[in-house]
Amino acid sequence: MLLELLGWTELTSTYSLEEQTHVRTALAGLGIRYKLKTINRTSPSAISPSRRAYTGTYGENRALSYEYMFYVKRRDLDAARGALRIGR
Repeated sequence: MLLELLGWTELTSTYSLEEQTHVRTALAGLGIRYKLKTINRTSPSAISPSRRAYTGTYGENRALSYEYMFYVKRRDLDAARGALRIGR
């Protein structure tokens, strides 16, 4: 992925909007720069066409519709991990 080539590394990922808010707040509180990638797991992609046209949302857990992936600079990784432990 391009972010890793530019010195960013994945800190954590979550499907929970509340957890996403917690991580953003913890990192911002310590002034740690981050990138947030949001993936809509129900939307179509080139590799995986959407099933929604065939099945709708029947049987899908809507809480797992979005995945939030946090990236920080490699040099900030330990501080970012510490920020997440402190905020618990």
